[in-house]
Amino acid sequence: MREELIMLTAAELDVENVRPVDFPEPRRVYAWIRYPSKALRIQAHAIEYPKTAVKIRFFEPLTLIQREGRVWLNAVTPAPTMVRTKTPDDSRKGGNIPLIGRHDGRLAEVRAAANCFITGVCDS
Repeated sequence: MREELIMLTAAELDVENVRPVDFPEPRRVYAWIRYPSKALRIQAHAIEYPKTAVKIRFFEPLTLIQREGRVWLNAVTPAPTMVRTKTPDDSRKGGNIPLIGRHDGRLAEVRAAANCFITGVCDS
């Protein structure tokens, strides 16, 4: 028997009192989703932000079906910004320029940047 995906409920989200905000464009993120026996970190798109949670769109790994659901805000991190870097091979004709994700090692700054990226609410 297949395990059923566990997403947040309307009661947990307080949907009657909290109005969600749609993102103008989906934002690439990584999110933790839960099953009764395990948790998986997946690639997803954040599409809505109701203060304490994020609505994500993703392919469910166990069924390969596109799904939408809400997870807690702290279960979501932005996908790394891809930047081009030069390598010694660039001087050769047809050399590849690899894409490398930017990562900041300071946890508090990373969380603040992630919250800013996901929600659009940034501290100055």
